[in-house]
Amino acid sequence: LWRKGVFYRGTGVLNEASGRHYEGTYKHALFQGMGHLTKADGSQYEGHFSAGKFAGQGKLTLADGTVYVGGFKDNLYDKKGKLAWADGSWFEGGFVKGKYAGQGTLTKLDGSEYKGQFKDGEMTGQGVMTFADGRQYTGMFKHGKFNGHGVMTNKAGVRLEGDFANGLYVEFSDHKEVIPEPDTAFVAPPAVAESDLSLATPKEVKAKVGKKGKK
Repeated sequence: LWRKGVFYRGTGVLNEASGRHYEGTYKHALFQGMGHLTKADGSQYEGHFSAGKFAGQGKLTLADGTVYVGGFKDNLYDKKGKLAWADGSWFEGGFVKGKYAGQGTLTKLDGSEYKGQFKDGEMTGQGVMTFADGRQYTGMFKHGKFNGHGVMTNKAGVRLEGDFANGLYVEFSDHKEVIPEPDTAFVAPPAVAESDLSLATPKEVKAKVGKKGKK
């Protein structure tokens, strides 16, 4: 269905000089329902749209090899999903407004892993962190670091229990070899920024959708 030279509703194909390509359904001149959107740089999204934005279940593949499969809302990761990077690291769990939230698992290529709670994209709450060298910390986290009561165990089985602050044990101990320095390399990487997710923009669709056809 065309209105005033713009494809308004139905199933169609969009090809732009910029290299952007879309195949799927439209409503009110916006991507709506199931569709497949590809950009010139190779980024692509396949899944559900609502009012021109990613919404519901879908798969997003970025040009750098990052792949996300799961829920979307307003172009951002939402609810349950899995985010995998080209280096082999991955996160699986909950998202709110594009950030890690609730329960999740973050695994790095070297085998280090965090399982536990997240808030606002950071490791915050109860969790277990296992390092590649065999150390393991079980306890409270805040802003991606050990904060609160926890237990640190090294690969030899030496166990240290007590309070931690900003990643360090706050009390004197002879077992300094099991006390890790703040591991900034393990801070949860941010989810893809909204600007990277916004492959579909309603203004572009309204202005450029297809060639003029029969009304």
